[in-house]
Amino acid sequence: MSAPGQSSTPNLAPPPTAAPGSSPTAPLELSDSGSDDGGGGGGGGTAAAPAVQQQVTSTNNPEQDLKLGLVLCSKADKYRHITSVPDDVSAFQLPTPGAVGNIDSLHSLQEQMTSWLTSNALLTALDSLVEQILPPSVREHVYVGNWDQEAHFQFANGAADERLHEALVGQIRVQQVDAADGTTRIRGARQLNSVRGKPWSILTVNVDGNHWVTVLVGLNPNVRLGGTPPRHHYGRVERLSIIEGLYQRRRQDQDDDDDDASDPGEIDSDIRKKIYVRLESLLLAAGLTFAGEGPDDWRRSIWAPAQTDGTSCGVRAYAHIKQLLSRLARLGDAYAYAYAYDDRPFHQISPAAPECQAAVFEPLPGWFHYEHERWEMVGRAAAAAVRACGYQARVAVEIVQETRGRGGRGWGVVGGQ
Repeated sequence: MSAPGQSSTPNLAPPPTAAPGSSPTAPLELSDSGSDDGGGGGGGGTAAAPAVQQQVTSTNNPEQDLKLGLVLCSKADKYRHITSVPDDVSAFQLPTPGAVGNIDSLHSLQEQMTSWLTSNALLTALDSLVEQILPPSVREHVYVGNWDQEAHFQFANGAADERLHEALVGQIRVQQVDAADGTTRIRGARQLNSVRGKPWSILTVNVDGNHWVTVLVGLNPNVRLGGTPPRHHYGRVERLSIIEGLYQRRRQDQDDDDDDASDPGEIDSDIRKKIYVRLESLLLAAGLTFAGEGPDDWRRSIWAPAQTDGTSCGVRAYAHIKQLLSRLARLGDAYAYAYAYDDRPFHQISPAAPECQAAVFEPLPGWFHYEHERWEMVGRAAAAAVRACGYQARVAVEIVQETRGRGGRGWGVVGGQ
């Protein structure tokens, strides 16, 4: 599908040159892969014929380029496959730009099972996760997103990074939008508008450009910055948590009566404390206040399994957020259905309430299975791509031979993890 104002005819690049030692494969048109009699195990169907990869572009934007490749098909398959771009392109509807973004995320997740995750790959999986776990009554009060201004969380260059952060914070402005109802908007850090508008926010933060950290923000439902519902903003931070397993310190043995895993003094390293300071300065610039008299009153770091490698942080962030969403969903169930505590709706629950401490801020489970979590993300990205194609697509297994190294360096054998 072409972008508005552009031709619907795609730009087709010539097929790539065959690899040395291999024979070129002629482009094919359409392949009927199923039989008319049900296509059982008796060989009633034929597998899709091999396809020469061709560049398919729906717009003039090179970031929206797609290719056709060879996939494995069951003999019971009843789809008519597109194995090359037909001469009459009017019958060939290209995927929407949204589908291209999801396919890019799917590619990133499968590039190597140990490769570092991009923000798009992480958010594509999280979008599906939020829809699955949170019922609508809870979902409308929870914001999940990525802090896309990475300069706010750079520490490697010391004082220079600190000055840059302070300069960016200085550009943040709270501007009146509607004097009649007191509505305001943030200029200079768009995520802060979303954070102020929900009692709960879960953010992925990229620290130093190479480490994903999860942040949980809980705002007091009874302190407002202004505006009338549903356009009002919440005004006070009750709880702020960092969840990650690389920078946290090993918890020290303590007396049984003082073994609180949410105590920031137990697990927060220097780098985590710096992240807290940066978050505090951003939220203050947005006009928010903080509960209590000091950081110990609102910091509630949540313990997570230790990360002992340099690449699994993105998948861990996904797993951590899945746990947090499940906890918020259970908390919402307790209020909305079981009335375990009282009959207040979910968005009126204070993050400082004892039941929130028990339901949300307890340590995460100690078991983390990297490969299973990553394949779950692959499945979510694939499903998102199929939906974006209007369900005129399906999930399949593609045969690949070689992969290009990072930065386009050479070709290497595909295999293993």
